Amino acid sequence: MLARAVELLQKINEELLELLIGILIWGGFAQLAFVWFMPDKKIYSLCLWIGIGLAAFAAVHMWWSIDRNLSENPGNEKRAQAKGNLYYMIRYFIALFVFYMVAKYYGSYFLAAALGERGISVAAHMQPIVKRFIYDKYIKREVTL
Repeated sequence: MLARAVELLQKINEELLELLIGILIWGGFAQLAFVWFMPDKKIYSLCLWIGIGLAAFAAVHMWWSIDRNLSENPGNEKRAQAKGNLYYMIRYFIALFVFYMVAKYYGSYFLAAALGERGISVAAHMQPIVKRFIYDKYIKREVTL
């Protein structure tokens, strides 16, 4: 299991790894900043981290679908666009399903899941900061050709 995780980390794009780090930073911030104002802290935390997991899934799925789409459809723009739209709809419906289930079982705490899911946007804006202060100092891999 650990070997597969290491293999995946070596295979993924640097920008995706920086995005995932940013999503986790956002999750930590949203957890520490807002948990104190919630009446049920456990449910808020659970729903927030469901949203963070959804954001991480969306980021990895975007990377996977773009990578796959570019390798499978070179020169065929119409097919590539159709596959890209299909992958987008898959992500969209998964997000809708997750939000529906959270709202069904936890009521208005689906907003915490939405806050966590917005971590993908926040992480995209934080990417230069993550790259400069975290990734380059602690994680950067040596590339050998």
